[in-house]
Amino acid sequence: VGPDGALLSEPKSHRAALQAIGNLQEEAGLPALVQALDSGDDGLVHVATFVIGSIGEPARAHVPRLIDLFSSGDPQMQRQVAVALGGVGGQDARSALEQMLTNDELEAPVRRTARMALQRLKRDEAEAARDQPPAPAGSTLGGNRGK
Repeated sequence: VGPDGALLSEPKSHRAALQAIGNLQEEAGLPALVQALDSGDDGLVHVATFVIGSIGEPARAHVPRLIDLFSSGDPQMQRQVAVALGGVGGQDARSALEQMLTNDELEAPVRRTARMALQRLKRDEAEAARDQPPAPAGSTLGGNRGK
């Protein structure tokens, strides 16, 4: 990624730059990662997909693009997308993974990867819920305070 956020011209440079973004888990690298998804270079697309998944929650806006990639029909890409969706999380990712589990037209390894990704997503959600501070004492839901 160049100083202006554009991808560099060499495919090896692309992959190295995207992997560096992934190592840093930098949200700021998302525009270059999304650009890489449209590069047409299978290796670059796989790396970008993996890195988007490793960034997690900040990448949730890009779940629809990941789902589009899943439609490619390439089982290797489908597995990579499933892993990324498990890392990104959120309701849209969860729904997509649940649909993968029930799609009998998908190869067994794809469904197996989707199941593991969904388990990861659920585990991450449970951990996040445990890390939430408890509601203040005396607070109520639904605005029924004082009634």
